[in-house]
Amino acid sequence: MEDQNGPVYIRVRRQEFAKHMEMSSTLREIQSIWVSAASQPAFLAVLAGICALFILIGPFGTIDTLSFWPRAGYWTFSMAGSWLIGLTFVAISLGIFRNTRLHSLFQVALGALLSGPLVALWNWFVIRGSFPEFAAQISLGSMMSIAMPMTLIFSFIAYFVIRPEIIDSDQAQPTPAESLIQSRLPHAKRGDVKYLSMQDHYVNVVTVRGNELVLMRMADAVSDLAGHDGMQVHRSHWVGRKFISDVKSRSGQYAIVMDDGTEVPVSRSFLKKVRAAGYI
Repeated sequence: MEDQNGPVYIRVRRQEFAKHMEMSSTLREIQSIWVSAASQPAFLAVLAGICALFILIGPFGTIDTLSFWPRAGYWTFSMAGSWLIGLTFVAISLGIFRNTRLHSLFQVALGALLSGPLVALWNWFVIRGSFPEFAAQISLGSMMSIAMPMTLIFSFIAYFVIRPEIIDSDQAQPTPAESLIQSRLPHAKRGDVKYLSMQDHYVNVVTVRGNELVLMRMADAVSDLAGHDGMQVHRSHWVGRKFISDVKSRSGQYAIVMDDGTEVPVSRSFLKKVRAAGYI
């Protein structure tokens, strides 16, 4: 019978847990990219503009086959679904390859191209369900030949539309002191670290853009921020100095008040360090 307290069993369990956490981190990354991109006004504006263009010019024979309102409904439904499918695959590609050397443009293009078959199938069902007489003129193969170059065009549009917030923020080179922590945060939450707090086996990393639980040791997190303007005030807490707003004292127990109102306790072992920094 396997010893569940033995070092081999514990090491295997830790490896399995680490893999599970890496998968969870990737899924959160994909979700963050998708939500951040889809909610950008520029993304929605481009989608609306392309829908309007297709409705007006009626490409692929729809100008002759469909009257204005049926054509408007068809292209709005078709393009919205196609773009959401494409964006989903782009988010998956960016989430999976986020820490690789593959250029972000190729990551976006890869995701968009992989979405091609599903985009073609989506439009195939939309047109067959809405306008069977028009669908008879287009085969699934011809729909695929149309969808693939369209997804490539979409990849270039998506790259430049979502780039400022989603891609550039990820490619901005972090300082060596911040590289480990920043690489484990979702795109939308990467930024200056305000404070860290240990929670069981996780470190709650609070940045100017939100907070995230990261699986790592507190000692490693503090070491990672060695070049950052901050200090450890407790074995379970680290604070960034420029985000400190006040210091409170109750019965000889001190607490640092952060700019968001959070009170971070100062332990006796770090009291001298905090006092030397001029906060007490």
